Amino acid sequence: LSPWSFQCEHIGRTIPLTEGRAAQGDQGLVRVCAGSFSFNSFLNESYFGSSIAANEMLSSCAFFAMDMGRGVADTVLVYDDDATQYIGDYAWAPWTGWKVDAWIPFGAGQNAAQTAQDIPLLCWATGTPYGPQISAYGTNPTADSGLPIPFLAQTGWLTIGQGTQSKELHRLFLEMEASPGAYVTYTISPSSTVNQSGTPVTYNPSSGSFAATGGVTGAESHQTLIAAIQPFLRADAYLIGFAEGSGVASLELVSALLDAVVEPYKP
Repeated sequence: LSPWSFQCEHIGRTIPLTEGRAAQGDQGLVRVCAGSFSFNSFLNESYFGSSIAANEMLSSCAFFAMDMGRGVADTVLVYDDDATQYIGDYAWAPWTGWKVDAWIPFGAGQNAAQTAQDIPLLCWATGTPYGPQISAYGTNPTADSGLPIPFLAQTGWLTIGQGTQSKELHRLFLEMEASPGAYVTYTISPSSTVNQSGTPVTYNPSSGSFAATGGVTGAESHQTLIAAIQPFLRADAYLIGFAEGSGVASLELVSALLDAVVEPYKP
């Protein structure tokens, strides 16, 4: 998944779903915070076993807590300026599952003992019948309530460099860095082919999953996951989306490869 091979969802453009919901929500509930904040991750560059989570930095980001029509600010639209500069286009991501009544950025100066700088943390307050509840982002590398993170990584149309030839897709490879227990699902959308008679040849999207990642507990592992596509698909191009299925793990997608038989179109 090279930086230019997928299309992100741009908040500043016409988006029927995310932008429309944000525009129709209660604007009085919008809460904004920006800065650079630390988080813990088991993507710690340790490949030999370690129980220590690495401290990483989510830098140059803006967080917009928005109401999407439910009367609470329970969706955070994250603008990543570093990623924007890297890919040359606006990089946004919607985060769900937080109810933000107020942001509390912490760690903008020295600690109380005046011996070092405080670690910058992103905290937020949520009102409850028993008073405000304070939560912090990224203090535990496995604290996601046991639920998959609703991300989607999507490739562009993959033609294997030969867009005018047919490809029988038999296997899908996913290269990634991950701690044990990462479970990734995929959906493959084949393109349609229209012959001279005007009859389109179309295969329905195919969905499946990879086996969960292995490795040493608390350590990072470079691995390649393989999924067999049965029955095989035939098209001139494929678009593939990846999502997290279940499990509590740290993961980073590196690349996606296709194993396909390339052949000329038959009349």
